Amino acid sequence: MNDSKILRIGAGAAWWGDRIEPAALNAERGRLDYLCFETMAEATVSAAQVRARRDPSFPGYDTYLDDRMRAVLPACMRQGTRIISNQGWINPQGAARRIVELLRELDITGVKVAAVGGSLITDRVLSLAPTILETGAPTQSIAHSLISAEAYLGAAPIVDALAKGAQIVVTGRVADPSLFLAPMVHEFGWDLLDHGRIGAGSAIGHLM
Repeated sequence: MNDSKILRIGAGAAWWGDRIEPAALNAERGRLDYLCFETMAEATVSAAQVRARRDPSFPGYDTYLDDRMRAVLPACMRQGTRIISNQGWINPQGAARRIVELLRELDITGVKVAAVGGSLITDRVLSLAPTILETGAPTQSIAHSLISAEAYLGAAPIVDALAKGAQIVVTGRVADPSLFLAPMVHEFGWDLLDHGRIGAGSAIGHLM
């Protein structure tokens, strides 16, 4: 464990509609170890699910993915800055494939891209509990109106991807601070059950 190490983490977005220019500036001049994008909120993922039902051509990931990645990939890959992003929305695998395509377009090779999935539990959510806590009604009573169900993932799968050498990690529904906490855990060698450090790192992640 090395808590004396200095780790530079930059924020590339704090919501879906954030400006892209600050992210590009961070990538170019921030001397960053990591650049993290947070573009997914409860309303965002719900809207994405509704749109996917209405529009089969919708890829399911952040509609600004291309613009954001084109703005930061050259500088980040040149300087060794790793990227962590929840721009995968409801299709992180598709977002990862698209990032690979963008890397090829930019003639950037040798970059490992990882997708973190598993947050979509629509197919089994109604079988996880017999009743709805708030109303006491059977969970099956909402089957006809259920659009989607997502579970918040934490930092662990991102840490695992980083440990396996991923330079870009794109996720679906992940707790917002986990995007920023994961590089701290990975770089400092923190134990995920070390609640003091994990709590402090989560607080930093919330602020960022």
